Amino acid sequence: MGRPSADGLEHAMRRISRPVMNPSGRPASPARPAAPRPARTRGDERRAPGAGVRKKVRGTGKELLMAFGILGACGVIALIWWKWNEKALQENKDSAAAQEQIFKQNLQRGFDAYKRAENAGLAYVTAGETTPDDKLFGPFRSDVNVHNVIYDRNYTTERVPVMGTQKAMYPERINILKIDDFFKVDEVTGVRCCYGFTTDEKHRPLQPLVVASKVVRPKEGDTVNLPGTITIVVTADNDEKFERVRHPKAERR
Repeated sequence: MGRPSADGLEHAMRRISRPVMNPSGRPASPARPAAPRPARTRGDERRAPGAGVRKKVRGTGKELLMAFGILGACGVIALIWWKWNEKALQENKDSAAAQEQIFKQNLQRGFDAYKRAENAGLAYVTAGETTPDDKLFGPFRSDVNVHNVIYDRNYTTERVPVMGTQKAMYPERINILKIDDFFKVDEVTGVRCCYGFTTDEKHRPLQPLVVASKVVRPKEGDTVNLPGTITIVVTADNDEKFERVRHPKAERR
């Protein structure tokens, strides 16, 4: 086969460089390079069109059961604690009410006893009337709850401004340890009741007592007799107030 001539080569080159025409006669636009397609994974091939991504959660049921169990246990513990706390509060209220009742009864015992002592010895203390001991102490000698009855009479003379005499049912029981922290005053009668103790030779508190006393004054215009005192001491029921004195906080620890 022979070589193409120069005219033939030129003609062929013109045909190659001529733009391609559309059927409408317009030149066709040059072809655009295709965009690279994303590579498919095996998961994409298995996923159905339009389906969302599902995440697999492991152990949810077991963990929920454990959480509910813990919450339930906490609820039971809280309920037990609440019941115990309510019971303790109620017991404290009941104990306080019982102690207050004992305190009131003890003091009332003193107020009642004082009325009897005043009826027996008022004339002696305020006017100096001669009064036999049987009248002063007779109503109390058979009463085991009466620890002592004491009448203190004060008067004046021309030589001595103030004189005093004392009569006691039991002179050996004069010394009483008074506890002035626990007392009550009757606003109507003026009688004062307080807690007290019998003591031993070392002044240690022993038997609980209530001391009821009152300052009684002579009749108006009396220039001889001065104010005196009527005191009666009765036994008392033990309570926490007496225990505080017997056993201070430092000893109770």
